[in-house]
Amino acid sequence: MRYSLVITIVLLSSNLFAQTPPRAQMPMGSVELLALQIDGVSSERLARGVTERRIDFQPGEDFLNAMTEAGAQENLLAALKAAKPAAAPEPNDPTIKAREAQVLEHLIRAAELNRNRFHPENAEPECRAAVQADPQNAFAHLALGSILGNLHRSELEVGEFKEALRLRPDWAEAHDSLGWAFMGEGKLDAAISEFREAVRLEPDNARGHQGLGQALGVKGDKQGGQEEKRIAEQLGPHSSIPTRIRVGGQVMGSKLVYAPRPKYPREAKKAHVEGKVRLEVLVGTDGAVKDLKLTSGDPALVRAATEAVSRWTYKPTTLNGQPIEVITEIDVNFNLR
Repeated sequence: MRYSLVITIVLLSSNLFAQTPPRAQMPMGSVELLALQIDGVSSERLARGVTERRIDFQPGEDFLNAMTEAGAQENLLAALKAAKPAAAPEPNDPTIKAREAQVLEHLIRAAELNRNRFHPENAEPECRAAVQADPQNAFAHLALGSILGNLHRSELEVGEFKEALRLRPDWAEAHDSLGWAFMGEGKLDAAISEFREAVRLEPDNARGHQGLGQALGVKGDKQGGQEEKRIAEQLGPHSSIPTRIRVGGQVMGSKLVYAPRPKYPREAKKAHVEGKVRLEVLVGTDGAVKDLKLTSGDPALVRAATEAVSRWTYKPTTLNGQPIEVITEIDVNFNLR
């Protein structure tokens, strides 16, 4: 009886450890960091990873600029600059290092083209090139999935996240990202399953707890949802707060501080060209226009509209007391009468 009890305990312990294998704390690589930043993992979480796991490369100016374009905050940039690189094991196959360098080159280019995470349509070809350079690189698939999600191509987004998980089954951030993708498709049960796996693998993953809380709340489990959101807030008070929101043009119009009117282009006036130019605008945390892109409008009027709007200034927007970027639409009307 005593021996059978001991054997049972040993077997149970073995099963427990088999279900939750310890994560290898390898130094963080440049491809991993940039892909996670493109995917929207908080700078707070990545800075902690850099400090705890260290990095296996020396961050150059081009890499730091790419991280900034992908949304890295000052705390992460400071951690990268202060980190002392640790030696990483050399790959047995010399071509592995060459492929990783290609992947990094494409992801850096993707971040630059995306510019302020506002032009995912420009970043997609480079992320696809990164996947083609090394189809076995899970980080490249994660970055591509994130860009596809920003382009609202959910089926392709899900496919990339699934491929990332096929290559790295115990990757918490990929389960987390797949959960958010399923949320976008309205597949709550699948989302809940992915979020649960993400927080099982890494209980300190605030974004995973936030997603699980939101999914449970929509599913009708208000108590479970509130508990998960509470955990997310305890783990990182800012990590569950979005860094960017979309606000209607009329609402943002009421916050305008400085809005010079465009000069009517002489050639357009001669040709009696009238109409509306619609722009999608990214307003920074300081209220200044950081970036803009054309939605529609006559080419003869576009330049005058963009030159004027690029100088507009708004009252800064905050969410839960934190400065936040805003995406909004602006209509610039040109009338000869």
